[in-house]
Amino acid sequence: MIIVLAIVLLLAIFLLPNLWAKWVLARHARGRDEYPGTGGELADHLIRRLGLEGVRDEALAPGRQVDIRLAGRSVSGQVGEILHQVDVNSLERHPAEHLELNAIARCRVELTAEVALDDYGTSPGTGSFIVIDRLSNVTVGAGMIRGVADSGDRPAGEVDWAGFELELNALVRKYFPHWEARDLRELLK
Repeated sequence: MIIVLAIVLLLAIFLLPNLWAKWVLARHARGRDEYPGTGGELADHLIRRLGLEGVRDEALAPGRQVDIRLAGRSVSGQVGEILHQVDVNSLERHPAEHLELNAIARCRVELTAEVALDDYGTSPGTGSFIVIDRLSNVTVGAGMIRGVADSGDRPAGEVDWAGFELELNALVRKYFPHWEARDLRELLK
């Protein structure tokens, strides 16, 4: 009798949560006619329904003044140029004059001050930023740094490494070859 009760209890512990999850998903995973299909349409619908007409969902156009928050620092800037927009369904690139809500694009961002930054693939912390509207202080976008344009101060690709960094790099390569550290001087060639 105890063995049968234990088997029933074990089956209940393992099967009931799975059955409950399937029931909840089947109940709530259907389309809702009262909500429009795209993210932008849903945002417009919720703004009207909740009486938030003061909230904007306007396009981001080149030349619009924004604040860029990068690695804990805020600096003024603007989207200088939209190089291309990416269609999220087909991953095709096409030209765009402005970016609608939830759009993905490759842009050239211009800042009013120099900031320390990295490529996102190297360091996500200093390789990502958020875009904030200067008038409403609302976050209007986010970005990943994929490259740095030449500012004219030094030749493109040249990094001003400190002597200490070069010596440390040489010591690491000499005494810890299993780390497979690359030579800093050849890193950006």
